[in-house]
Amino acid sequence: MVIAALADNTLTTLNALCQTKVSEPLILSCSAFVRSPCVAARKVTGHKDAKVADDAGPRSFPDDTPMTFGAAGRLHTNARDYGRFMISLMNGAGLSSALVDEMFTVQAEVPRDSDIYRLTGATGWGLGLVSLYR
Repeated sequence: MVIAALADNTLTTLNALCQTKVSEPLILSCSAFVRSPCVAARKVTGHKDAKVADDAGPRSFPDDTPMTFGAAGRLHTNARDYGRFMISLMNGAGLSSALVDEMFTVQAEVPRDSDIYRLTGATGWGLGLVSLYR
C-alpha cells in the first residue's frame, strides 16, 4: 500500500508497475500479483459438486478481488520464473548493495520459545525473507 501510494497507484493498478520494474527486466514470462491471462490459463481452480467453481476463492478483505495486488502472498508464477527471481534477488540484480544488505538484515526476531522457531529453525525475518541463523 505504501508503494502504491508513493507511485500514485492503487492496489488494482500496482501490478502494471511491478511488471515494468521487475518482471520485464528479469524476463519473468508468467508472473503476476493479480490474475492475468497467463496465470488464468495455468491456474488450478476449485471444484464443488463435480463442477469447476471459479469464484476467486477466499478473500483477505471484503473488497478483495483477483485483480487486487497482494504482495504478502499472491505472487502467481511458475518454477522457471520463480527460480530466475530468486537467483536475481540473491545476486542483487538491479538493487543497490545497501538495499540488499537491508533486505537480508533481521528486522524482526523470532522468539526462541515459539512454535515457528521449533518447527522451522527460523530466527528472524528480513524484508520478506526468513533468517535461519542460530
